[in-house]
Amino acid sequence: MAFATACRLQIILYGRSLGSGPTCYLAQKLTEEGTPCAGVILQSPLLSAYRVVFDFRFTMSGDMFPNIDRVGSIESPIFVIHGTRDEIVPFWHGEGLFLACQRRFRARPFWVDGAGHNNIESLLRDSGAFFEHLRYFLDEWCRERDAHLS
Repeated sequence: MAFATACRLQIILYGRSLGSGPTCYLAQKLTEEGTPCAGVILQSPLLSAYRVVFDFRFTMSGDMFPNIDRVGSIESPIFVIHGTRDEIVPFWHGEGLFLACQRRFRARPFWVDGAGHNNIESLLRDSGAFFEHLRYFLDEWCRERDAHLS
């Protein structure tokens, strides 16, 4: 295995909010090149840029971040984190992306009850639950994948 390919297999992509767009784009491109990354974490992700404002059932031309059209072709484990009271990117965006992922790459999502868009980490600081869920995803989904591909 070439060095560049081996490095890609160890990369975990993390996209939060608007950053979920470039993250899904890169994960899809890596899959298309035959070297999917080790994992994808999407925190408070959007279905698409336009769908944050408009409740479209399809992707409009010019939408910069059509994540809903990309996640289904990503061949890496995907972990979705979303607050149930997100006031910026509605919670159903996270649910929709989770359901659009290929079933075999869907890690159990982390729906943070009562959390908004910008307070997930602070809400869970004392309990440590945020990092526990991240650690579980990395250990159970990403390390396992790396071991199988080595």
